[in-house]
Amino acid sequence: VENACCCAPFGPSNFDKEPLATRQNLEIRCIPSLQECISQVDDWGVAYITAHSERLLKKEKSEEQVRAVYHPTLKIQGSYPALLRTQVDSAGHRACQYWTLEQQKREASEDWRKAEIRPMMHVSHLWMMGKDCGLVINCTDVLVQEASRAFPSGK
Repeated sequence: VENACCCAPFGPSNFDKEPLATRQNLEIRCIPSLQECISQVDDWGVAYITAHSERLLKKEKSEEQVRAVYHPTLKIQGSYPALLRTQVDSAGHRACQYWTLEQQKREASEDWRKAEIRPMMHVSHLWMMGKDCGLVINCTDVLVQEASRAFPSGK
Protein backbone atom coordinates (compact mmCIF):
# COMPACT_ATOMS: atom_id res chain seq x y z
CA VAL A 1 0.00 0.00 0.00
CA GLU A 2 1.32 3.43 -0.88
CA ASN A 3 2.90 5.54 1.83
CA ALA A 4 0.09 8.10 2.08
CA CYS A 5 -1.47 9.42 5.25
CA CYS A 6 -4.86 8.43 6.60
CA CYS A 7 -6.92 10.04 9.31
CA ALA A 8 -8.91 8.77 12.27
CA PRO A 9 -11.90 11.12 12.43
CA PHE A 10 -13.27 9.91 15.77
CA GLY A 11 -10.24 8.79 17.77
CA PRO A 12 -10.14 5.61 19.85
CA SER A 13 -13.32 4.55 21.63
CA ASN A 14 -15.09 1.45 22.84
CA PHE A 15 -18.63 0.15 23.06
CA ASP A 16 -19.00 1.16 26.71
CA LYS A 17 -17.56 4.66 26.04
CA GLU A 18 -15.03 3.97 28.80
CA PRO A 19 -12.08 6.31 28.06
CA LEU A 20 -9.68 4.34 30.27
CA ALA A 21 -10.28 0.95 28.61
CA THR A 22 -7.01 -0.61 27.48
CA ARG A 23 -8.51 -2.03 24.26
CA GLN A 24 -10.35 0.36 22.00
CA ASN A 25 -11.65 0.63 18.46
CA LEU A 26 -9.93 3.01 16.06
CA GLU A 27 -11.73 3.71 12.81
CA ILE A 28 -9.38 4.85 10.06
CA ARG A 29 -10.55 6.77 6.99
CA CYS A 30 -9.15 4.72 4.12
CA ILE A 31 -7.14 6.01 1.22
CA PRO A 32 -8.08 4.19 -2.04
CA SER A 33 -5.10 1.81 -2.08
CA LEU A 34 -5.74 0.77 1.55
CA GLN A 35 -9.44 0.29 0.81
CA GLU A 36 -8.56 -2.00 -2.11
CA CYS A 37 -6.14 -4.00 0.03
CA ILE A 38 -8.59 -4.39 2.93
CA SER A 39 -11.38 -5.41 0.53
CA GLN A 40 -9.10 -8.23 -0.61
CA VAL A 41 -8.50 -9.24 3.02
CA ASP A 42 -12.26 -9.32 3.67
CA ASP A 43 -12.80 -11.36 0.48
CA TRP A 44 -10.12 -13.80 1.67
CA GLY A 45 -11.82 -14.03 5.08
CA VAL A 46 -15.18 -14.89 3.49
CA ALA A 47 -13.55 -17.47 1.20
CA TYR A 48 -11.66 -19.06 4.12
CA ILE A 49 -14.75 -19.25 6.33
CA THR A 50 -16.79 -20.67 3.43
CA ALA A 51 -14.15 -23.34 2.72
CA HIS A 52 -14.00 -24.29 6.43
CA SER A 53 -17.61 -23.55 7.35
CA GLU A 54 -18.38 -27.04 8.60
CA ARG A 55 -15.51 -26.88 11.11
CA LEU A 56 -15.96 -23.19 12.02
CA LEU A 57 -19.74 -22.76 11.83
CA LYS A 58 -20.76 -26.39 12.52
CA LYS A 59 -22.60 -26.50 9.19
CA GLU A 60 -21.57 -26.28 5.55
CA LYS A 61 -22.44 -22.80 4.27
CA SER A 62 -22.41 -21.13 0.87
CA GLU A 63 -20.44 -17.94 0.25
CA GLU A 64 -23.73 -16.02 0.27
CA GLN A 65 -24.64 -17.48 3.68
CA VAL A 66 -21.20 -16.64 5.07
CA ARG A 67 -21.39 -13.05 3.75
CA ALA A 68 -24.72 -12.70 5.61
CA VAL A 69 -22.99 -13.33 8.99
CA TYR A 70 -19.55 -11.86 8.21
CA HIS A 71 -18.79 -8.37 9.57
CA PRO A 72 -16.41 -6.72 7.10
CA THR A 73 -13.51 -4.79 8.58
CA LEU A 74 -14.23 -2.10 5.99
CA LYS A 75 -17.37 -0.04 6.61
CA ILE A 76 -18.84 1.62 3.53
CA GLN A 77 -21.88 3.82 4.12
CA GLY A 78 -23.40 5.67 1.22
CA SER A 79 -21.16 8.31 -0.32
CA TYR A 80 -18.94 8.64 2.77
CA PRO A 81 -15.30 7.52 2.46
CA ALA A 82 -14.72 3.99 3.75
CA LEU A 83 -13.72 3.41 7.37
CA LEU A 84 -11.46 0.58 8.46
CA ARG A 85 -12.23 -0.72 11.94
CA THR A 86 -9.07 -1.56 13.86
CA GLN A 87 -8.20 -2.22 17.48
CA VAL A 88 -5.57 -0.44 19.58
CA ASP A 89 -4.21 -1.59 22.92
CA SER A 90 -2.92 1.06 25.30
CA ALA A 91 -1.25 -1.29 27.80
CA GLY A 92 0.45 -4.66 27.96
CA HIS A 93 2.81 -6.40 25.57
CA ARG A 94 0.55 -5.58 22.58
CA ALA A 95 0.32 -1.85 23.35
CA CYS A 96 0.33 0.28 20.23
CA GLN A 97 3.47 2.39 19.80
CA TYR A 98 3.23 5.93 18.44
CA TRP A 99 6.00 7.58 16.40
CA THR A 100 7.01 10.95 14.95
CA LEU A 101 8.21 11.48 11.38
CA GLU A 102 11.74 11.48 12.84
CA GLN A 103 11.15 7.94 14.20
CA GLN A 104 11.02 9.08 17.82
CA LYS A 105 8.51 7.60 20.27
CA ARG A 106 5.66 9.88 21.20
CA GLU A 107 2.26 9.76 22.87
CA ALA A 108 -0.99 9.19 21.01
CA SER A 109 -2.54 12.26 19.43
CA GLU A 110 -4.52 14.50 21.76
CA ASP A 111 -6.88 15.47 18.93
CA TRP A 112 -7.17 12.65 16.41
CA ARG A 113 -9.35 14.77 14.12
CA LYS A 114 -6.41 17.08 13.45
CA ALA A 115 -3.74 14.40 12.94
CA GLU A 116 -2.56 12.51 9.91
CA ILE A 117 -1.54 8.93 10.59
CA ARG A 118 0.23 6.02 8.95
CA PRO A 119 -0.80 2.83 10.73
CA MET A 120 1.08 -0.46 10.79
CA MET A 121 -1.52 -3.19 11.16
CA HIS A 122 -1.66 -6.89 11.94
CA VAL A 123 -4.54 -9.18 10.97
CA SER A 124 -4.72 -10.96 14.29
CA HIS A 125 -7.46 -13.56 14.24
CA LEU A 126 -10.97 -14.57 13.33
CA TRP A 127 -13.61 -13.69 15.92
CA MET A 128 -16.86 -15.58 16.29
CA MET A 129 -19.79 -14.64 18.48
CA GLY A 130 -23.04 -16.50 18.11
CA LYS A 131 -23.70 -16.66 14.37
CA ASP A 132 -21.58 -13.58 13.57
CA CYS A 133 -17.90 -13.54 12.63
CA GLY A 134 -15.16 -11.32 11.25
CA LEU A 135 -11.45 -10.54 11.31
CA VAL A 136 -9.61 -8.53 13.96
CA ILE A 137 -7.08 -5.99 12.73
CA ASN A 138 -4.76 -4.54 15.38
CA CYS A 139 -2.78 -1.32 15.00
CA THR A 140 0.66 -2.20 16.29
CA ASP A 141 2.42 1.07 15.45
CA VAL A 142 1.15 4.45 14.26
CA LEU A 143 3.17 7.29 12.81
CA VAL A 144 1.38 10.47 13.91
CA GLN A 145 1.80 13.88 12.35
CA GLU A 146 -0.17 16.65 13.97
CA ALA A 147 -1.73 19.09 11.52
CA SER A 148 0.19 22.31 11.14
CA ARG A 149 -1.45 25.31 12.75
CA ALA A 150 -0.11 27.48 9.91
CA PHE A 151 -1.46 25.12 7.23
CA PRO A 152 -4.57 23.28 8.47
CA SER A 153 -5.18 19.92 6.83
CA GLY A 154 -8.84 20.66 6.16
CA LYS A 155 -9.94 17.15 7.17
